[in-house]
Amino acid sequence: MKFQFYCIIIILLLSIFFINNIHAQNELPYKSLFDFQNDTTVFINYNFIDRAEQYVGKTLEFIVRDLQIPVKYIFMNIGGEATIVVVGLYLGFYSREEVNGLCNSTINKPYCIDVNWEEKVPIEDFISLVRSGDYNKMINKYKDFRITKIGVGYPPKSEHEKNR
Repeated sequence: MKFQFYCIIIILLLSIFFINNIHAQNELPYKSLFDFQNDTTVFINYNFIDRAEQYVGKTLEFIVRDLQIPVKYIFMNIGGEATIVVVGLYLGFYSREEVNGLCNSTINKPYCIDVNWEEKVPIEDFISLVRSGDYNKMINKYKDFRITKIGVGYPPKSEHEKNR
């Protein structure tokens, strides 16, 4: 009887410990690029993979501010069933040509932040912005959109993607 009591106490204590650890991971503090000695890969992995849940419900503007890396290329994340709509953006750290080259690369370095939002944007509205080539204008148009999910893009042949 005493043995069972002690087992229950130990299980309860371990449960509390694990719940606290999980909760603490969800509250990781933001760290700047400088905190990682300008290592963009570690910066991106920590802030936008380990802390991805911190951005749910925040705005696109908030994420771009935290990114600290210039957005050089934006491509749309599309979805929809009956009609094609834009459900988010890929914020690229490289030019369009560099991103295309990375698709066949084994380099283990992130190339974009994948942001999904609550709103659905007709693809026609987005295409006119793409044609302008002004990425700041695109970000500004959608800056108040609330984020539902965030991810990080790696080249498909990279070690990072192979280990997922």
